[in-house]
Amino acid sequence: MRTESSLRFSVLAYSRKLGNFLSFSVHRFILLKINHLINPLLFGWRIFLLYCLKNDGFCIAFAEWLDAIIEIMAELTKETIMMTANGLFSQDGVREVSIDDICRKLCISKKTFYQYYAQKEDLVADVVTYNVERKKDEFERMVEGKNAVQVLKAMFALVGRKKTMDKDKRMVKDIMKYYPETFIKRAEDRSKALHNFFVDCFDTGRKEGLIRSDMDVEGVQLLIYIMHEGMAEYLDGGHRIEGKKVSFKSLSAAFEDIVTRVLLTPKGFEEYSSTDNCKNS
Repeated sequence: MRTESSLRFSVLAYSRKLGNFLSFSVHRFILLKINHLINPLLFGWRIFLLYCLKNDGFCIAFAEWLDAIIEIMAELTKETIMMTANGLFSQDGVREVSIDDICRKLCISKKTFYQYYAQKEDLVADVVTYNVERKKDEFERMVEGKNAVQVLKAMFALVGRKKTMDKDKRMVKDIMKYYPETFIKRAEDRSKALHNFFVDCFDTGRKEGLIRSDMDVEGVQLLIYIMHEGMAEYLDGGHRIEGKKVSFKSLSAAFEDIVTRVLLTPKGFEEYSSTDNCKNS
């Protein structure tokens, strides 16, 4: 079992390293062709070893190794299909991209596609999970080793980049509309994880004298979430007042000012402001 796990890790790691040096299209083409050509051969050898030489311990072990290789290649192929779909969904929206479009992009048959995904909904679920995990990993790297003030600073720096709200907007809207159950489940999981992170972070900040001790940190975290979602909806055309238009820069600055002045102690606000002064000097 340990050998199989080590083999799986090594093959996946080398494949992804190869992807760093090649364009995604070339990497995708190589993986799919290898899988298409080698898998039948590996499977044939496996059958021969197990049924023709079934009493040979070495042959049985080698057949199990072939099983592991076949499984890894299947995992890489499924990942390639998912990543290709993710790119197409981001570009054109989920509704506009058909299974035929994905197969055409990959130069595979629909029969091959259905070996890995029984229906488009399963593929959409994997795409959503991938994006949630990717954003979670990015956020964790961004806040690693930071105190509450530094976390807030990093969060507002992220909010200040309008492109983070614009990116993948069409894909997200399509998933919300046409695959609501998939979206709601993943969104709830992500919201719970972020909520727990911020509550723990703000609790630690209170002990360090950076966050006001009289604040309900769970309530503040919920308020931050509501304000952020409201900003995203405003940018998308919702909650507009006729004749009134506020720039994104003004909106994000007001958001930052309200949260930091309400949440931080004088000590915390001084540290928060000093990071701006250091950046400007």
